[in-house]
Amino acid sequence: MSDMIKDKFFGQMQYKHGWVKKDALDIFGKKNNILIKASSFKMQDITSKQQESYEYFVKNLADISARASLAIYAYIKDNFDTIKEGYKDITQINTLAELNKISVLKEVLFKQDGEILLLLEVVWDEENGLGVKISPDDCIVGPQDVFL
Repeated sequence: MSDMIKDKFFGQMQYKHGWVKKDALDIFGKKNNILIKASSFKMQDITSKQQESYEYFVKNLADISARASLAIYAYIKDNFDTIKEGYKDITQINTLAELNKISVLKEVLFKQDGEILLLLEVVWDEENGLGVKISPDDCIVGPQDVFL
């Protein structure tokens, strides 16, 4: 198998410890080049569940962005004292502008079972970052290592 494929849903992808591409996404109120990754082992094909979840993600990006940002705001509020230990300058986050000052979406990961994860770098935990697990009914937020 070549290290490049053209998937009917993802488009052109390259194999680098999973199928990857960069894509310009408008999420959390700004457009960034984000790494899109379909996890796989030893250049396995992208699964139909990954394709379905990618199609869902693209079609519902505005809704996902809104739901994920609200879930992140709630996570920060619920964990504010712990977060403040790692980043003294943090205040309660209530807007996308405030969220974008303390976090950067780096990757959208589509796991083999179709699970979608948003992986963010955050100022209060540069080593671990923050993950947001996306489903049609829910957004679950926590340190990335909980989801990976």
